[in-house]
Amino acid sequence: MAKSTRMTFCSFCGKAQNEVRKMIAGPAGVHICDSCVSVCKTIIDRELSEAGEEAKPKAPETSSGRFN
Repeated sequence: MAKSTRMTFCSFCGKAQNEVRKMIAGPAGVHICDSCVSVCKTIIDRELSEAGEEAKPKAPETSSGRFN
């Protein structure tokens, strides 16, 4: 079977696969490049630090016996 020569593009910035270091495939043909992942991580980190303690996930409760 012949390899597909179809070009893959980032669904966020539109860059082609040969213009980025890494392209990650998601469901339903959605793709994101390493640059957009970096931008998303920066946004999430900033929003979580601005939110302070409220944004941190709660630790699992061990007193219920579920984790013992």
